[in-house]
Amino acid sequence: MDKTFLGWVLALGLGFPLLALSINEMAERLEPHQPLLAKALRRTHQYVLPPLAVLLVMRYLL
Repeated sequence: MDKTFLGWVLALGLGFPLLALSINEMAERLEPHQPLLAKALRRTHQYVLPPLAVLLVMRYLL
């Protein structure tokens, strides 16, 4: 197996869930103090991360 392929599998398999979790945690902690920033982080989590993950899988793993 190619090292680059394995690196992308690990980056996408571990990196995206950790990124999603950290964005969600930041949004929850910012909600009482800065609701607009929390809303922007939630929208990033909902609308940007999934298509980005699909794009990276299609580009580097398929």
